[in-house]
Amino acid sequence: MPVCLLTPPAGALRRMSHARAYRAVVFDFFGTLTEAVQRGSGHDRVAAILGCPAPAFAQALDETFTDRSTASLGDAIGSLGVVARLAGGHPTHAALRTAYAARIDAVRADTRLRPDAVAVLQALRQRGLRTAVVSDCTPELAEFWPEMPLAGLLDARVLSTEERRHKPDPWMYIAAAARVAVDETAVGDVDGEPVLDPGEPDPVNPDA
Repeated sequence: MPVCLLTPPAGALRRMSHARAYRAVVFDFFGTLTEAVQRGSGHDRVAAILGCPAPAFAQALDETFTDRSTASLGDAIGSLGVVARLAGGHPTHAALRTAYAARIDAVRADTRLRPDAVAVLQALRQRGLRTAVVSDCTPELAEFWPEMPLAGLLDARVLSTEERRHKPDPWMYIAAAARVAVDETAVGDVDGEPVLDPGEPDPVNPDA
């Protein structure tokens, strides 16, 4: 049975009502289960702790997003240090730890779930469908993930910062299918277009 990748969440119920063959639904996180994200004032506080001008800090965040979202710059503290130096700061390790805690708070404040997200996930679960999220994100999301009301409603998560890969790498979607225990060689989007080449190796069993 196939997996369906949907955006926004309300489309999940409409799609499922016409496609009983689906056993699982894969969602993106930011902009799909959440409202559009904009950086709030909390990031200015992070910049101040790091000794960076706020505009330079924001630019450095933008320039390093892909590397930070795949842990290419090291762990969370180390990557924040790279961002700080790019923005002109020279923080101590203690300042980096304080700034990282403030950054978790800032990203948490920026993350607002869509009003229908929880209800849709509950409805899909009641219909016997498994759900997963696939997201390009930095380490902060994983820090406050357990606090969110949807955490217990998703059967699996595939976060770029934990997988060290990012979308549209097919492995991200294969991993989601594997974690919701759906044996598939292709994952489609809401229009039925394949996002996975059936010739790609299985991430759980590369020899499969």
